[in-house]
Amino acid sequence: MLAGLMLTSRGYGQGAPAPIFGVKGGLNFANIGGETDNKLKTAFHAGVYSEVFFDYFLMMQAELLVSLQGHAADPNNAFASSLSLWYITLPIMARYNLGYNFNVHAGIQPAVLLSAKSVYQDQKFDVKDQTKGFDLGLPIGVGYEFS
Repeated sequence: MLAGLMLTSRGYGQGAPAPIFGVKGGLNFANIGGETDNKLKTAFHAGVYSEVFFDYFLMMQAELLVSLQGHAADPNNAFASSLSLWYITLPIMARYNLGYNFNVHAGIQPAVLLSAKSVYQDQKFDVKDQTKGFDLGLPIGVGYEFS
């Protein structure tokens, strides 16, 4: 579906800009809540993206990212563990530009779990069999482009 939209966007875009392709990366600040006092895990995501314009105000953005999520161990708790979850995510967002630089966006983000590792008292454990292999998110956001 994404390929079809990208190939036909110029025909139906009525003067909309050409599709844009690029690479992206950023920081994740992840935590998993529950009955334990987990700490924030600072990690990263990286991948590729494409933006397809339907006109100057409405566009679709699709990304393919590798993302590290989970939680960090509490340094004040000798029995705390950390969790590292590696995902491949595919965020697909509709974006509406509210003027030249400001925008709002919303969409869907399916993700497939690649790896799940836990560290407890300096021992590493593979916990992929104990976690779900699929995740679904509903991202929303606002943005401002400086360029």
